Amino acid sequence: MGRIRSSLWKSYYRLEGFILPGRADPQQLYRDILIKYYDPRSSWLDLGCGHSLFTPSVTVSDRGRELLESAIGRLYGIDLDMNNLRRNPHIVDKVLGDIQRLPLGDGTFSLVSANMVMEHVTDPGAVLAEVGRILVRGGILVIHTPNYLSYKVMFNLLLPGRGKERLISFLQNRREEDVFPTRYRMNRIAVLEELARSHGFKVLECRVEQGAAETVMLGPLVIFELLLMKLLSWKILRKFRSNILVVLQKV
Repeated sequence: MGRIRSSLWKSYYRLEGFILPGRADPQQLYRDILIKYYDPRSSWLDLGCGHSLFTPSVTVSDRGRELLESAIGRLYGIDLDMNNLRRNPHIVDKVLGDIQRLPLGDGTFSLVSANMVMEHVTDPGAVLAEVGRILVRGGILVIHTPNYLSYKVMFNLLLPGRGKERLISFLQNRREEDVFPTRYRMNRIAVLEELARSHGFKVLECRVEQGAAETVMLGPLVIFELLLMKLLSWKILRKFRSNILVVLQKV
């Protein structure tokens, strides 16, 4: 199965290069934003860190590795799943806990990150309040999360629970236990910006980008998704792209 999956992805990237040349991977953009805002003299907390700081689409051997090496001793991760914490090779200082009630001191960090986490949160206001508490004044929060207005989220919402877990596991090559319930309570730009302002943050950057296709494992059907992604490359339709990247600063 691994060989088939690898072959399909190679074919996909060739097709994507023809139909959507120059598409920027949101996970790579997220990595670059962290590099931009990380200060080697400061402390950094990754919310819901899971078993990896980056997804497999990020090349950790270049700029990602430089970031991780500079953050040794200053990068902390918090997650509710002890097994995921144990599996995370990027984070040494690991905290078992709820990101809605952070067991950390006031003004402890200058950078907080959340990579594909906020869509699972039941009370995003509580998370922002807690992050604001542990950040120093002027501290940065970087969020990467799905866009509620995208076709990917709409499709996800239409799928039944058990079938959804199995399909996502198959399409994304993820273990079923790594597919968590989604709530999408701050996954629209307007909602996210309003919540940020009401919890003492200002928006420094906000962009909506298109992730890779979801139907790679369905062979030729991926062509139709690539054509849809081509439409979304038009600026007028950018609000329907799949991924939101936002940088907030504590005021």
